[in-house]
Amino acid sequence: MRQFYFMIVVWGERYRAFFADYCLPSLLAPQNLPLLSASDGHKFLIATTATDWNALKQLPIMSRLAKYATPEWIEIGFPERADVVSRCRHMSLGHRLVCEAAQRDRTLGCLIAPDAVYSNGLVALIMKHAALGTPAVLLPTITYTEGGLFEDFGRSKLLEVGSASRPSHDVIALDPRTMVRFAVRNLFYNVLSHEWCAADFVKWPAMFMWVVPAGRGLLMHCSYFWYILIDFAAIERYESRSFDQTSIENSWLSDNFPDPTSAYVVQDSDEAMVLSWTSAPVPLPARQYRWYLHLPLWSSLCKAFWVRRMWQFHRDLGDVHKVYDLRFPVRHHSGDLDEVWQRIEARSDRVMFWVFGDAFSEYATTPTRRLIASVLRVFWTLAVKAVAPCTTTAARMKLLASALSGDREAISRVRSRIDLLLRGR
Repeated sequence: MRQFYFMIVVWGERYRAFFADYCLPSLLAPQNLPLLSASDGHKFLIATTATDWNALKQLPIMSRLAKYATPEWIEIGFPERADVVSRCRHMSLGHRLVCEAAQRDRTLGCLIAPDAVYSNGLVALIMKHAALGTPAVLLPTITYTEGGLFEDFGRSKLLEVGSASRPSHDVIALDPRTMVRFAVRNLFYNVLSHEWCAADFVKWPAMFMWVVPAGRGLLMHCSYFWYILIDFAAIERYESRSFDQTSIENSWLSDNFPDPTSAYVVQDSDEAMVLSWTSAPVPLPARQYRWYLHLPLWSSLCKAFWVRRMWQFHRDLGDVHKVYDLRFPVRHHSGDLDEVWQRIEARSDRVMFWVFGDAFSEYATTPTRRLIASVLRVFWTLAVKAVAPCTTTAARMKLLASALSGDREAISRVRSRIDLLLRGR
C-alpha cells in the first residue's frame, strides 16, 4: 500500500482544542484512520508552533493516532500580526511546507482542517480512489455557524465533549445524513446570500445553491473544494506559486493538475461529508437586500450574469478546475432523494442551461437547446466583456473609499494588493 500523509495546519489554543476534541476523534471513526497502520509508513503531518506541539503530543488521543499514522511536527511559529491577511499568509506557509513534504516523498496527501468533523468513511473513500489511480478527490464544503452547530452537538450526546457517553478525546463516528441534518440548520450567515432565491445574492459567487424544504438538504454548484486526496506522484511539474499569491484554495490544483477531467468531485454526501465552522459576528450584519432582486425576470438575469462573470474570471486566470467543476450538481441530503428533490433539480438544470448551456453540453441535450445555447454563447460573451470591466472598476473604487473611511478590513485588503504589486505579482 502506498503511504498516506494527512496534513493539517493549526495554531493557538482554540483551534488546537477543536482539532483534539472534534476533528481528530472524527478521523478515528472505524472507517477512517483505523483502516491504516503506521507500520506501512503513513504519517500525520502537523504544521504548528512549538507551544501547540508540546501541548498536543501529551494528549492520550495522540497515542491512538500513532497506531494508524505517525504524528510528525513541522514548525511554523506564530503569524507576524493578528490581522486576517497575516493569518491567511501564515496558513499558506503551513500548507506550503506540508505539501512540499508530501511532494518530496511522492505520497498520497489528504488536507485536513482543524475546525471540522469528518464523516465515518472518508478515509475508506480516498483509499478506494487511490487504488483506482484517481489523482485528486475534491470534497465540496461550505461554512456553518459555530454557535448553532455546537448547540446541536450538545443536544447530540454523541458529540458532547466530557459527557458520560463521550469522554474528551474519544471517537466520534458520524454518518453523513446526520451531519446534513446539522448542516441545514446552521448555514453561516453569508452562505445564505448564495441561495438562488436570495434578494441579497452575492455579486461574486463562489457557489450557488438551493435549500431543499423541510431540512432535506442542499443542492449546490461549487467552484471551491477541499482536497481530500492528492496524488503527489502524479504531478509532473510541481508548482507552488499559489502560496505566494493567495492560498492553496485558488490556483494550486489547476497549476499542478492541468487536466480537470482527471479529478473526482464528491457529488453525493452519502460518500463523504465535512462540517466546518466559524464563529458569527455579534451582532450579525444586516442582510443587504436589493429591491431589483425582487423582480422575477430581472433578478434571474442579474444572478445569471454574476455567476457567469465569476466563471469567466476563473477562465481568464486559467483556473481550469473552477471552470470545469462548476458543472457538477452536489447533493447534501439527510434522507432519500424524493420527488421534492426532483423538482429542485429541475430548477437547477434550467438555471444551468440558461447560464452555461453553451459551455456544459450535458445541459443542452436536444437540437433546440443546442441552437439556443449557441445564441447564449454570443450573448454571454458580449455581456461579460461589455459590463464586467465597468462593475470591476466600481468595486475597486468602493473598496478604496471604504479604506479611506477607516474600514479595517478594506485597509487590509488594499495593503495586501499593494504588497503583491510591489513584489511583482
